[in-house]
Amino acid sequence: MMNRLESVWNRLSPNLAWYDVREFFKLPYSPGSKITPRRLLNLYTVRFQRMRAHQKLLGYPLVLTIEAANLCNLACPYCFTGAGDTSRTRAHFPLPLYRQLMDELGPYLFTIELHNWGEPLLNKNIAEYVQIATDKGIGTLMSTNFSFPYTAERAEALVAAGLTMLGVSLDGATQENYVKYRRKGNLEQALANVRLINEAKRKLGSQTPRMIWEFHVFEWNEHEIEDARRMAAELNMDIDVSKGWVTGDEWGGRDTAYKFFQAPSVDGCEFLWQRAIVSIDGGVPPCCGTFFREDDFGTVSEKGFKAVWNNKNFQESRKLFKDRESSPHAKKLVCYDCPETITRQEYLDHIAAGGERFAFQGRFTSNDGFNYFFNRRPPFSTNGSSGEAISLEPVEAAAPSEPQPS
Repeated sequence: MMNRLESVWNRLSPNLAWYDVREFFKLPYSPGSKITPRRLLNLYTVRFQRMRAHQKLLGYPLVLTIEAANLCNLACPYCFTGAGDTSRTRAHFPLPLYRQLMDELGPYLFTIELHNWGEPLLNKNIAEYVQIATDKGIGTLMSTNFSFPYTAERAEALVAAGLTMLGVSLDGATQENYVKYRRKGNLEQALANVRLINEAKRKLGSQTPRMIWEFHVFEWNEHEIEDARRMAAELNMDIDVSKGWVTGDEWGGRDTAYKFFQAPSVDGCEFLWQRAIVSIDGGVPPCCGTFFREDDFGTVSEKGFKAVWNNKNFQESRKLFKDRESSPHAKKLVCYDCPETITRQEYLDHIAAGGERFAFQGRFTSNDGFNYFFNRRPPFSTNGSSGEAISLEPVEAAAPSEPQPS
């Protein structure tokens, strides 16, 4: 029986190991989500279609990312927003559009991420967005710099709404090193806000949100990792340590002890099949790496998200993962020269030459992917950065003040 199953699996998924079938059926890590028959059917439909590099999808995204706010109080240099680029009106995500997306995609989603190129907690109504997702059985994830005045009342509202996970970007254990990247940030302010969430959890008897200290390692903060681990434990936070992106060659080369949180996959870009982004203005970018609205694949309108999900831009981009040279139209899209797309083509060439799946070594890291998007700033960019190395001289922390939308 097992041999027969293995034979069927290998026909459906050439060049995949038999034990990958276990990964295929494993549920995604999505705390806070309610498993339903519709979500399960959509999950396996999407995975199968990604595995086969189908262009027109029957399924819908498993994860949706929106920008609760696309403005930020910090000036992190390796971020489009922090570096001063603009592409869309600085605003909060429209609540009517959010409700429309939840009605349309909510039955299929496992997780919704409420951040992208801005600081989500600058949206003072963020608890309502979380509550809407919670009521639909969708897990919620948010990443914040938390370096601004916050209140106990807002902390309690966020916890009561059912936020599942809260990542806090803290790239250092001292103000001196933290502020080298989190420019204008105030470490003590951020830690005080973490304590407010902890107190709200205690008061409400809640185990969520799970809080994660997000520590991006650079040459200047490497020696503070152990202090950060200790501080995170004292604050009832988990800690995730990953290598930080930089413009140009990655710092320390590729033999450091620290790895990026992910690398280009041989299995096809996760975003084109399993994840979706919707921006403030309803634009639908192909992935979280893109920033400029001119790279959007469509716009959510009265016809809804599903009309965009299978439009020509999406279908032609998915086609690249069968043959990168087969689509003249897709060569004009941001996906064509993406390291994900190139890695897939090089992997297919490796297999066609008789290579084994696990013998393939991709030549790109996440730092290459970051540089691809960050360096291809089009001529309409107001910042005009060429992606050259950015100075990281110490910057004095800004006095805590409530940032306002511009």
